[in-house]
Amino acid sequence: MNIQKRKEQLLYWIITVVLMILIFLFSAKTGNSSSKMSIGYAKILARILGWIGAFHISSASELLIYAERVHTLVRKMAHFMEYAVLGFFSCRAVLCDVKERKMATVILH
Repeated sequence: MNIQKRKEQLLYWIITVVLMILIFLFSAKTGNSSSKMSIGYAKILARILGWIGAFHISSASELLIYAERVHTLVRKMAHFMEYAVLGFFSCRAVLCDVKERKMATVILH
């Protein structure tokens, strides 16, 4: 295997391990702590939806009401995205590691 391919393989494995550590650390948070963090993102999404006309937000209390409505969506999308990114990089790491593509397909399924 050439040096460039080895560097690529190492990079994918490093990214995969870092993502696993981050997911573990985020999972170690309490529900309240995690919820406080994600409600901030829900407020941002609610503001954006307000700007495009999906919500009519005229006060901070209305912003909080709409943020709570999209809060579940924010949490579910965050989980989906973090595992999708982890899946992508772990798949790339395995594909770089396996010499034959057919064998990689067997390993991944």
